Amino acid sequence: MARVMRARNSYRSLPRSQQARVSTFIRKLRRISQDAIVTNDRLVKTIAIQSGLFDPAEAEAQVATPAQALREAVVSQQRASSNEGGAPSTQQLEHSGHSSGHHSHDHSAGVQIDPPNTAPQPDGPPTDFEMDKVYTTIKQFYRDWSAEGQSERDHSYGRLLDAVDKAFANAPKYQSF
Repeated sequence: MARVMRARNSYRSLPRSQQARVSTFIRKLRRISQDAIVTNDRLVKTIAIQSGLFDPAEAEAQVATPAQALREAVVSQQRASSNEGGAPSTQQLEHSGHSSGHHSHDHSAGVQIDPPNTAPQPDGPPTDFEMDKVYTTIKQFYRDWSAEGQSERDHSYGRLLDAVDKAFANAPKYQSF
């Protein structure tokens, strides 16, 4: 989700003329976010139930629907954005007049999925330390996912990927956007 947020913030930092050239980008990011939340919710529930860590009824009761999972994630992202010094979210402004305590009305129609642009602006060229982090990340990615890293990848991720494949053997395959 953090990667989607960074992509969204990068998009917003573009001039309007460049944003217009990739007008479907935000819609695709929103869809990726929603799909990721729903998929992760299902995966966590499946793992929790199959591992025996939780009672199946308890695991199902944690998040009743994918829509609730999405709403909870959006609210969580908005809180994180406001805690990092960003502007208050639409939902927070709507609630500024409420007294403390629980209330039960639904905000799904009024929730702003796109948090305010809180990406830090660079103060100049990247530092040597930042460039080292980039190079290290690229090397790690290459080592993990290149043909040369196949044996290490199989050893490190094999059992986990096998368990996920087994858990979702009947699920439809991923479709590209």
